[in-house]
Amino acid sequence: MLPNPSIKIISFLCIIPFWINCQQQDSVDTISNSTTTTRHIESSSLHHIKNTRRISSNHFSDIVVDDNGNSYIATFEKKIDNQDYISIIKMDPEGRMEWDLGNESLGRATAISIDSQNHIWVTGYFEDRLEINGKHTNNIPGHRLFVARIHPNGQCIVLKHSLGAQGFNIHVNHTGQVLVSGVFHQKMILDDCTLQHSSSDTFIALLDSNGNCIQIEPIQGTIQRIESAPDGHFYISGHFHEAFVFRDMEAQTSGPLDQDAFLFQYHKQNGNGWLRTFGNRGILKDGYRTSESATDMVVDENGIYLITIEDSNIPYNSPIQKMQWYHYTWDGKQINTSTIAEPISYKSIGLIEKDEKGHFWIAGKSDYSLKVGADILTQYQEHTAFLLELDKNLELIYYELPQYTDIALFRGIRCQNSKVYLSGHFKGQLKLKKDTIQNNGEHGLFLYFIQ
Repeated sequence: MLPNPSIKIISFLCIIPFWINCQQQDSVDTISNSTTTTRHIESSSLHHIKNTRRISSNHFSDIVVDDNGNSYIATFEKKIDNQDYISIIKMDPEGRMEWDLGNESLGRATAISIDSQNHIWVTGYFEDRLEINGKHTNNIPGHRLFVARIHPNGQCIVLKHSLGAQGFNIHVNHTGQVLVSGVFHQKMILDDCTLQHSSSDTFIALLDSNGNCIQIEPIQGTIQRIESAPDGHFYISGHFHEAFVFRDMEAQTSGPLDQDAFLFQYHKQNGNGWLRTFGNRGILKDGYRTSESATDMVVDENGIYLITIEDSNIPYNSPIQKMQWYHYTWDGKQINTSTIAEPISYKSIGLIEKDEKGHFWIAGKSDYSLKVGADILTQYQEHTAFLLELDKNLELIYYELPQYTDIALFRGIRCQNSKVYLSGHFKGQLKLKKDTIQNNGEHGLFLYFIQ
């Protein structure tokens, strides 16, 4: 069958998937024969931070950037004793490591945020004892949540912890309040706040600007991302199985055994915000009918820009997923929605960021050919990471795909002034544009700049 002439085809003689090696080719940086605007890249640089010997799901190399262009990454590494150790890293604007904190303590740093003073806030969990430059906990057996506030010079200013809990998301808003989410077992105590065992094992904790707990509440649902608007309201996205419950907000999936996505507004007091859910009722596969999730978002003065990974509800042998883009007002009114890319790899994590031009930077993982608007990026193997730049009209103007690599995943993305920062994991050898990094075949952590 001849291809549709209205669709532009972009072929790659060799696109390197996650597990296949191939002859090295130069990256394709712009779309040839396209009616969209091509982007001129002034510079780019790729840096191998260190070997982590570990790669995991979720956003476990989360990244933030301060006003001076320094980047901070929350992650972990597996050492020769086969255990995970916390790693909180600062990289200077040239891609050189300035410090690496917490790496003598068992556990994981899982999420990171930054406040108006360029102090970073990190959450995660540790085992037995935690020491972060200037602060430490007592040696108590068991897993514990931690929340740390760290000065740009590496000094730990605040260190909070709670037995029986683990932190997985954190965000500080413009007023300095901090929202943390994670999981707990039976009972959680943080300062004067207590949460007893309930029908949920997931929590949301609100802290003041000094890290003191204001309140802890249960939630039934899995949180993927927390952001905030300039007015201080928090917005939370993620997914839920069959039922979502938070305060008086409740939702059911579109069918039994489904996983659907959610987005809701978190009020700082006990009043309810609004809730939106996303999902299709599909065929039964791997215990669930569909597997939708709201994986990332950007919130600014123009509203909320959300990325969801949604099943396209086609009864093939494997789930066919698409990346969907939504634009909402702060009060929950949908302005627009559009399919960004399809098909997306099953259970892929999507990332989104917005730069100073109003362009969207989106990252994910795809299988074989990837349709982006009117363009098709032809790939010959599955599980290929991708990076897209879309203009304000969601037209594709630039893209990159990792080459010459065994495995590559983008895990975090941030824009600061005219520079784009990406963190992620790779194994073996990784090539982006003209830069190549490699390690000894172990999993490694990378930082990539585009300007």
